Amino acid sequence: MRQLTDEQLVWVDTDCGVDDSLAISLVLAAGKLHGISTTWGNCTAGEAARNAQWVLDLWGSSSAVVTGGPPTASWVRGDAHGSDGLGDTLTDARQPPSASSAQPAAEAIIDFAKRTAGRGALLAIAPLTNLALALEMEPRITEWIGDVIVMGGHGFGEPSDWLSAAGDTNTRHNPRASTAVAHSDLRTTWVGLDVTRTVVLDDTDFGTGEASQALRAVHESYGRSRAASYGYGPQWGVPAHDSVAACVALRHTNMSSRPALVDVDAGVVRLHPAKTGAASRHRGVAHVDRNAIRATIRRNLI
Repeated sequence: MRQLTDEQLVWVDTDCGVDDSLAISLVLAAGKLHGISTTWGNCTAGEAARNAQWVLDLWGSSSAVVTGGPPTASWVRGDAHGSDGLGDTLTDARQPPSASSAQPAAEAIIDFAKRTAGRGALLAIAPLTNLALALEMEPRITEWIGDVIVMGGHGFGEPSDWLSAAGDTNTRHNPRASTAVAHSDLRTTWVGLDVTRTVVLDDTDFGTGEASQALRAVHESYGRSRAASYGYGPQWGVPAHDSVAACVALRHTNMSSRPALVDVDAGVVRLHPAKTGAASRHRGVAHVDRNAIRATIRRNLI
């Protein structure tokens, strides 16, 4: 991955759930957010658009456009992030889900790639439906997008029998899309769940400001509902999956990565070390600085 310059921007493709809301906040705080596209995953594509717009409104931002993904069901929506996708914390969750742009998500990604011409980065923190469709519609985006950072896959981090068998939801929800991206010539960095789950947030990571407290409420609600399954006992904690990927995209953490061969089996993406000297446009993150990531979050969530 190359260093982002002041002029470079980030497009976020999201199924805006709990950890997505914080990742979007970090990209926004860095002054890099150009736009957001949504897809089915933690919630419906329409609900994800509403949630993404909620995050922008939370920070008083009107500079980024939100485009919705396909309105028809791609699969059954997830429920782990609550009925609203944000831990059942939205008081206006009954309002009709909407996006700020009528442009289809895949078209918006293509336009972003073409305009930035090798200088933009795409942060994919959702099932890869929109990116795969963009590839199908316009194969030249492999030349136009500077970097793609995917929160998904596993293989270079801490071993896990469960993860090896089940994979992550971002890549498992749409196996066809995951395969298309994995086999493409996109310059892709995979930030696997075996790496992201090592960074766990708690109450101490959120500031006292109104926006920070709103995000804390979202994370606490989700964290308490999932504490038993995560093994956190009576305390609440939330793995910072998407925020770790955002910090990798923004270069807000020291990390190690290596060239990767990407294998997809029924949507389960596994990363394998590429042979020495072998050409590969894919890399996998093996380690991140947990303390640096939490420090970045604390610095931005005042």
